Order: sequence, then C-alpha cells, then structure tokens
Amino acid sequence: MNRVTYTVIAYLLIVLGFVSLILAMVGLSLKPLTFIDNLAGPLGSFLIKILFIIGGFIMFYMSRLPIEDD
Repeated sequence: MNRVTYTVIAYLLIVLGFVSLILAMVGLSLKPLTFIDNLAGPLGSFLIKILFIIGGFIMFYMSRLPIEDD
C-alpha cells in the first residue's frame, strides 16, 4: 500500500475514535462499533476507542515520514 492509503486509514481511525467517544458521552453509539460496546463493556470499549485514536495518530505520523534510502 502506498502512503496515501495509510494516511486515509489513519485519518479514519482518528475520526472514528473521536466521534465514538463523543457519542458515548451522551449515551449513543455508532452502529458499526456496537459489537465493541457489547463485548468489552464500558471500560473496555473506552480503552479500545482511545487505542483507535492513538493508533491513528501513530499511523498518520509514520505515513508522513520521509522514505530513507540506504
């Protein structure tokens, strides 16, 4: 996969994590992520959503690094 694909995936992870956290604060959830809420419970789903955000930022940073040729 190229760098643009990784950047788009990272952006989607970040947005998905933030939106799902904000919706969870008001008692709602995204339909595609309801299985996480059902399986992991409140604390587990919160931690998974935080991991979405952190993983998205790491992936975004790594995709933007210049390619080094040895």
